[in-house]
Amino acid sequence: MEVHHEAQPSAGADHQAEPDSTARAGLREEWWRAWLVGTAAALMTAGVTTGVLLSLGKNPAMTAAADMRPMPATGMPSIAFPAPELAGRLVLARGASVAGSESLPVVLSDAEQFFAARAPGVAAVYRQPRSFDPGTGGLKYVSFVGVDAGLADPAARLDSYLRSAASGHADVRFGAVAAGPGGTGECVSFAGSAGRESECGWATKTTVGVLTAPARDYDASQLAGLMRQARPHLEHG
Repeated sequence: MEVHHEAQPSAGADHQAEPDSTARAGLREEWWRAWLVGTAAALMTAGVTTGVLLSLGKNPAMTAAADMRPMPATGMPSIAFPAPELAGRLVLARGASVAGSESLPVVLSDAEQFFAARAPGVAAVYRQPRSFDPGTGGLKYVSFVGVDAGLADPAARLDSYLRSAASGHADVRFGAVAAGPGGTGECVSFAGSAGRESECGWATKTTVGVLTAPARDYDASQLAGLMRQARPHLEHG
């Protein structure tokens, strides 16, 4: 896959101070955790059982797991491991308390089982520097989960996963989107406890990647655009 280089944000931009409001920061973290728990619960309710939780970040255990990841066939896409520092306009959210939420590994573990992953997957939280939520003043962020798999029908499997994630929510809307070079793309949005939430993903015969935005941060169209910009960095091949 050809990577088109563009002006990238500095990894240090993630340390930019948010507007001075501890209460607002706490509220955003509460929304984030609520979404993660809700997503994990929806997947489990839909029949995805949770297995062993994986840790986030570049720790020795993950490095060892990376060494054991089987290589895909030559020319076939694979998920970048570990998660890159920069992905399009997104910067890895190091040190953010939400990034260590125990629920994100649950979501990843559910995705690994749903797609019958060939190897340990990747989970990360990203921020978009200098892009703020007008309601809370906090930096916008998205979560990412990616797995290497072997899919006979990538479009159908991705659609099934997004339907499972949206299960139990009201006003659910699905839409096909451009995935970028190769593969298929789809987004779903639905009414959440704090507003409209969105998820967008791409799938090929060997990879699946899903980006999720908590309520108020990005609509489905905006999230799909971020996904296309980030994908060349989140996927190799």
